[in-house]
Amino acid sequence: WLGMYDDISKNVSDKDMQVVWAKILASKCEDEHLVSKKLLQVLQVMDSDDADYFSYLCAHSFMCTKHKTDEEYPVFICPNTVKKDLDIYDERYVGYIILSNLSSLGLINFSTSAETIIYQRANQLFFRYYDEIFDVKSDNGRIDMGTVTYTSCGAELVKILYDGMSDKKDPQLITKISEYYKSIHCTVNI
Repeated sequence: WLGMYDDISKNVSDKDMQVVWAKILASKCEDEHLVSKKLLQVLQVMDSDDADYFSYLCAHSFMCTKHKTDEEYPVFICPNTVKKDLDIYDERYVGYIILSNLSSLGLINFSTSAETIIYQRANQLFFRYYDEIFDVKSDNGRIDMGTVTYTSCGAELVKILYDGMSDKKDPQLITKISEYYKSIHCTVNI
């Protein structure tokens, strides 16, 4: 792993990408299972625009659990709705071409044809957005996340970068996501 890391990272000249690579190495030192070789391969072909788009998704992601004591899983809630009905994200960062490109890199799964459910038969999910926690309840055992899910590589990268991105957090995001869930007949407790 270290040899592969060294071969790839020595060719990185962009300052922002150097920071990402430094965080990758630090994360590997903290937990040797946190960073896979597959993630290194994905990062090798990622350019600074891709990193900028992925950083936006990461900064607007939630850490989600089915039970408060479970390990958190990163989710990017991207409802498949008409834009005029729900204006959550900056369209420069969350558009079809960008999401398709991040999907082709292997960081996300993106499908416009179906809503995604991360946890099966979930009547309640807990979400953490940096230092704020809220929960969503549904009577039908289904809480949709939308059209985007993270791949294993994408989830690894979000877990590495997430806490360091709190300066990019959207102060209105919880309100917007709460409105979305209320619009589909869920209960939200902030």
